[in-house]
Amino acid sequence: MNKKYNATVEYNIFYDMGASSTEATLVAFSTGKDAKKKVVTKFEVKGVGYDRQLGGNDFDYRLAKHIGEQFKKTHKGPSNIFHNDRSWTKLMKEATRVKQILSANAETYARVESILDDKDLNIRVTRADFEELVPDLFARVTKPITDAVAQAGITLV
Repeated sequence: MNKKYNATVEYNIFYDMGASSTEATLVAFSTGKDAKKKVVTKFEVKGVGYDRQLGGNDFDYRLAKHIGEQFKKTHKGPSNIFHNDRSWTKLMKEATRVKQILSANAETYARVESILDDKDLNIRVTRADFEELVPDLFARVTKPITDAVAQAGITLV
């Protein structure tokens, strides 16, 4: 804790969306004196909010399903990309990569060589496509923050 705070309380929110859950913690930082009258940084957790059912994997899954459906449309055949464990694993890995790229870019391509029956996957994906797949998940992203703020009993300016 190298940052120097003044006597006025400063609030910070720590937001963590993991693979399977999301948590927001509201912490109050200030400066005070310890028992030896030494100036120290004080912090106190004021509120916590969470969604134990929302994580990055939820976004990856929806994107993988979308990419897989696009693949099925272009490659008609007896095999199903969703029922082949090897193909599904590759698809989920690629969906995670595509999601990360779309966080900074408007579009990218999902590409996997020989994903199923020696067929290659090469699908264009835009950020708009992705956002259309997950509006209900996006709506839940801020709830842990509002819950933490409410628990702390403060209002946002």
